[in-house]
This record gives sequence, C-alpha cells and structure tokens, in this order.
Amino acid sequence: MACLKTEMKSISKSKILNTMKAPITYLILLWFITSLPHHLISQSWEEQAVGLLPTGYGVFGISVVNEHTVWGVAFNQNTGNGIPQNHIIKVVKTTDGGANWAVYDVEEAQGRISFDIVAFDEYTAFITTQDYNNGNGRGVFKTEDGGENWEEKFHNIAAGVWIRFFNSQEAVIINRQFMATTQDGGESWQLVPAGSIPAFQNDEFTILSSGNNSCQVIGSHLWFGTSKGRVFRSKDKGHTWEVFNTSLGSSAWVLSVAFQDTLTGIAINTSTFFTKFSKTNDGGETWVELSSSPDVSVSNLTVVPDSEGALIGIADRYTSSFYQVSAYSTNFGQNWEIITNNIAFGATQFIGANVGWASRGEVTSSGQNAMFKWQGDIFVNTTAIEPHGDYKVFPNPFVNNLNIEIPKPVEGHYRLYTTAGQFIQAGKITPYQAPIHLAHLKVGMYQLEMLFDDGTFITKKIVKAN
Repeated sequence: MACLKTEMKSISKSKILNTMKAPITYLILLWFITSLPHHLISQSWEEQAVGLLPTGYGVFGISVVNEHTVWGVAFNQNTGNGIPQNHIIKVVKTTDGGANWAVYDVEEAQGRISFDIVAFDEYTAFITTQDYNNGNGRGVFKTEDGGENWEEKFHNIAAGVWIRFFNSQEAVIINRQFMATTQDGGESWQLVPAGSIPAFQNDEFTILSSGNNSCQVIGSHLWFGTSKGRVFRSKDKGHTWEVFNTSLGSSAWVLSVAFQDTLTGIAINTSTFFTKFSKTNDGGETWVELSSSPDVSVSNLTVVPDSEGALIGIADRYTSSFYQVSAYSTNFGQNWEIITNNIAFGATQFIGANVGWASRGEVTSSGQNAMFKWQGDIFVNTTAIEPHGDYKVFPNPFVNNLNIEIPKPVEGHYRLYTTAGQFIQAGKITPYQAPIHLAHLKVGMYQLEMLFDDGTFITKKIVKAN
C-alpha cells in the first residue's frame, strides 16, 4: 500500500515499510544488529499501561504534564485511508506517575483518528482529529472532565494534524497549508490567511510518525518538516511563516525536528538505510549535514531538557525487530548509543533529565503494554547547557530564590509558566538583577521565558525543590 496523500502524509509502521526498499541482504542486517553497542544496565524503559489497548491500536501522541500526569491518544494503526465509520479514538492517562492508567473512548469523534494531544492538567486536554475524507470531517476536541466527555471546539480541515499551545491562551493548529490560531484558550479559532504561509510544492506534504516529535515549539517559535527536505518556521506563534531548504536534499522526508533553543536545531531524514542528520545554528535558515553518519535509524527525536546536547531517538520502521530501537546521543546527534532494539516505539517526550515517557507504536498481541517510562540516569549529572553564553539561570533546582545573570548592559523581561502553559508571573530583568523570590511556588517543574532588548529569546525548564 502506497503512502497516503491527502492534506498530509502519515507514516505508521506498515505504511513506511511499503514505501522503503527492502534491506539489502539478511547477512547485512545480521551484521548490523550484532554490531550494535550494548546499552548500559542503568538505562531502561519501564513497561506501563499493560493490556490497556486492543490489538492494532498504538499511541501516536503523548502529553507529559509533569512527573505525575501523562496523557496519550491512540487509534487503530491499520485503518489507512479507509477509516471505518465505527472507529473509536482512545485516550490513555495516568495521574500517579504511571502506577495506574485509565483509558477513555472519544465517542464524540467516532469515525476519525487523532495524531496529536496537548494536556494542561489531569482534567483538561485537546486533541486534533482526521477523517481522511470519509465524511466525518476534522476538528479540535476538548475535555474538561479528565477524558470522560469531549466537545468539538472547531470543525475545520486545519484541525487534521498538529495542535501546539504557546501558553494557556494562544495556540495554533496545522494541516499542511491549512492553519488556524486561537487567542482564548481554544474556545474560538481564526484561520491563518493563505498569504501568510509559503506555498507547498507539488506533491509536498507534512509527514510524521508521531504527533510529538514532528513539530516543535520553543517560546513563540515553531518548526515542522516536509516530504521535500524543507522546514517551515514561524517566529510569531503561527501567524506568519517562512520555509527553508535543509541539507538533506529535495526528496528527503523530514520526519522529526528537535531544537534546544531558538537557534540550534536538528532535522532528520529517515527514508534511507541509516538516518541522516542536518543541523542549524541560525533557527532553521541554513542547514549543514552532520559530517559523520551515525549507525542508527530513528524516526523521532526529542531534546532532553537541561542537558548538554542530549537527544533521545526512537523508531518503529520495519516489522523486523532489528529496526525497532531507542537510542540516545549526548553530542546532539553526532554519535549514538543503543538503549534497546526490540520495541516498536511511537512518540516520546522528556520534561527533565530523568522525567520522560514513550509510547508503543502498535499493540501487536493481547496484553502488551501501551506506554513506557524512562528509568535511566544518563543525563541526571550532565551539566546544563546555557543557551546563549553569558546568560545564566541558577541555582537549578532552586528552593526559594532564582538568580538570572546577564551580560551588561542588556535588559529584558521574564514570564513564568507551568509546564502546562498556565501563566504564573512576569517581571523585568536588569544587569544588576536581584534574585527572583519564588518560595511561594509548589515543588515541581516550570517554564521560564526570557526576552532581552537585543532580541535574544531564551526558554528554560526550572525546578522548584523542597
């Protein structure tokens, strides 16, 4: 079966297999798998949500709110273009760090599938929906009671693929050249004018093998890749767009993009035997292919926050377990170490050096688990990379006060959010910045955004300790 070509191109395990050439020989595959380095004993994925989903379902997108609350959206991975009218999207959720999981049927979106989910807390979440032209339409759905009931907030073709919130009120939905934004927390949506979006080329599509790792937000910036080796970028929360060629070539499938700040990012082409990596240091305007070709094949990347160039890569490329892998890099994609090579992964998201989850791409037998929790300590003791030289935030974790050290005489402003995007407070930053008093915060992780008068924008995860 060829890849689907509607408003976008979704690549699941079976679909990508049929668009790739078969491996050269079994002997080469055998040599490759036996040459993979052994993973460290302390690094592992803990199986969770066992027996929660029926056979054929896979969790395509996840949303990690904090170390306790995680959501995922799942659908039958074998529906292809012909989504049955009785197909039901399922949402999985834990509120105790994975000890217990619940599953909810999104009956209000019957006859559709979903690629993306964004959650704010244990009660509130949004999903996008896709119908592949079976007549049910696309739409944004919201729950405010933990997943029991869902309401369609916007019925439009723009709601077919991604949803990205920049804070509790502002968000964008994307389905190729169809986009819409909200300024009121998703209650109403306005279409982005076609003139604000560069034209897609003939037979150019957005492609993804997970909702999480194919479209990334940092501050007001947003990036996603296409099937023509290009990366789209918005610097104003999806209202206007630019597009740039990567170094991967005009036929590359840019399945995943990962940025550690608004300047430094990586894009990958996984339509070859090994993944090819292209890096940018100017926010996506110019790209250079990494000189070394790491001997790993991954389809989804995520940056590990507060680490020195660390990435997690996962894949579900072939039916053979030889290519179902997770791996990590500590030098932003130059070299990789395999963690495991016998699990078909779906999406992944980390919100800290040791707080991360991944999903199973497809449940292939009764009783399999649907989610994985990161149990490794690779990144816990790494030195946090400072995004822009002399700009420093310390201590991290903090107890009562947070210090911001900046080059003189630049000034700026900060805004503090929960990891779910809920605004907490804002203030001014000066070269002689007094400590910011944050003793009133609850223990946990927060998002700090800093915008300086010289145009520098920095976003950083900070942790409030006891």
